[in-house]
Amino acid sequence: MTFQTKIIGADFQTNCDCCGRALKVGIQLSGLGVYGADCIRAAMPADRKRYSQGRPDAAWLRTLAKIAARDTAEQIARMGYAQSLMLNVNIDKLEKATT
Repeated sequence: MTFQTKIIGADFQTNCDCCGRALKVGIQLSGLGVYGADCIRAAMPADRKRYSQGRPDAAWLRTLAKIAARDTAEQIARMGYAQSLMLNVNIDKLEKATT
């Protein structure tokens, strides 16, 4: 099931809620938790109209998370990143890790 969510910030030196892997930069998703860029990228359906390769690369997702953590909503809108922070993800692929 595809769900639209938003990047709301970044957590540093944390663990991924999906796979439990240690992360230097974790991406906070609205209503879902903190995930690694690779897990988010794998859970995104391909969208060739929005991204030339079908999905954004992991480095770009980490950069967006840092921007969301650092800047206010007004600054993000002025820079033109407001739409970039919105992501479509498949919730079934972002399952919580069972430890």
